[in-house]
This record gives sequence, structure tokens and C-alpha cells, in this order.
Amino acid sequence: MRSAPRLLIVAAAGLALAAGTGTPAQAASYETTVDRYTDDGDDGGSSGSIDLHEPDNYENTYYSAQFWAKGEDFHLWDFVTDGREAQAVVIVYHPRTGEQLDVDRFKVSPDRHYKLGTPDGSGNIPEGYKVTVRLKAEGLDWAPGILRVTA
Repeated sequence: MRSAPRLLIVAAAGLALAAGTGTPAQAASYETTVDRYTDDGDDGGSSGSIDLHEPDNYENTYYSAQFWAKGEDFHLWDFVTDGREAQAVVIVYHPRTGEQLDVDRFKVSPDRHYKLGTPDGSGNIPEGYKVTVRLKAEGLDWAPGILRVTA
């Protein structure tokens, strides 16, 4: 069950909605919503999503990334045909030391499902390890807001 948004950040970024030059006249602002889920069936883990969407309209999502603790599944979606690809970075941290253990970048259009284990495929992300996900559209700055979950 999806919980209510925990963090909503408004960004006045140049997100071009049409495949064009992306000039300010063609750009629109977008909002970033970060949701965390604690009821995904993974004891001790937490899952969540980060979405870029039309301001004040959660139903019109442009790009989305989701991490599911149960099974370490990662999904990345690009819902618009604006000539940009959805891009995400997934970082794994040691839960006690905070040491950054793994960083992987993903980009896709229109959608992709990744069975992470660890993002580089070297094995499972151990239970309790911290994971952050950042999201952006190709050619633009990283969206404000960071998804912080636990494997």
C-alpha cells in the first residue's frame, strides 16, 4: 500500500515538455515527490519512489524511480516523449559507518526494471544497508529531493 507523500519539493527547472530546444518559453516547472513505504513485506527494509511530475498534479508524472527492499528491485520510468531519457543514480552505504560502497547510474526510455542484488551485480545488498536514489531528466540538473531507503 502506497503511503501519502512525505516530502514535496517544488523546483522551477527548465523541463522541456516538447522535443525542442528547451528554451525558457518552452519549459515548465515541475515538482518532486518522494514517498517511502514500510509495508512491502521486507522486515527491516523500506521501499519508496521519487517522481518528477507536473506542478500540483500527481497524476501527470514525467519520470519516476522506485526501489523495493524485498528483492532489491529497481524500476525506472520515462513517461514523456520529450527527447530526454530518465536518469537515476543508486548509491549503497554501509549502515553503521556510512561508507559509500557502490554507485551505479541508470538511464532509460521509456521504462526498465533492474534486479539489483547490488547495482553492479556482484551480489545481494545486505539487509539493513542504506540506499539513496536520485532522479533527473537527461541534460538537466538532478531533481531536488533524495529517496532514502533501507535494503
